[in-house]
Amino acid sequence: MNNNIIKMRRGAKISDSFWFYEVIGQESIAKNFIEKLLNVRIKSICKNEMGNRIRFEVLVDDNEKKCDVEIHRVTNIIDLGKRFRYYRDIRDLEANEYYKEYKKSYIIFLCEFDYFKKGFPIYTFENRAVENSEITLDDETYKIILNMDYAEENKKMVSNDIAEFLSYMKNGIVGEYSCDLVKNIQEEFLKVESNKNVIIKD
Repeated sequence: MNNNIIKMRRGAKISDSFWFYEVIGQESIAKNFIEKLLNVRIKSICKNEMGNRIRFEVLVDDNEKKCDVEIHRVTNIIDLGKRFRYYRDIRDLEANEYYKEYKKSYIIFLCEFDYFKKGFPIYTFENRAVENSEITLDDETYKIILNMDYAEENKKMVSNDIAEFLSYMKNGIVGEYSCDLVKNIQEEFLKVESNKNVIIKD
């Protein structure tokens, strides 16, 4: 059976992996989301179909540098670190470039659970020296965990738009004063959901 007709319309939520990839996979939506998250201006964005992950090649206005951005919806709490390593290994195997031509790389996990139990809305990792955290390896690989279950007092660790996005992903609520990012995602979600030939099951 076609995957497009096995999802129940009743109770569909943007936080469900099926709908998340359908909506966030739209280049216009991804562009807006990535710009807000990474605080960059994107000149162009191109989606690469990657199965259960979304990968984009992004051209940033700053010196027209290219970077790879992968977005994943994670529901399994086990071995999160090794999952990052797995996707990083896949990216390295796929790359044919000489290492000096490697693009800056971001792997973004969206989680409904707080893996580290610190209440942060975001956890960002890069390679640093154990002996001195001010020393970075400068391999331009970044791993980001976005936590839907963040503590309200830590909201300012991210922009207002990203905080609203995480709350929206958790509760599905869009208000009159919600940011454009959330409103655009909800609008696209309703459009995509209504266009799918979806079976309603009792």
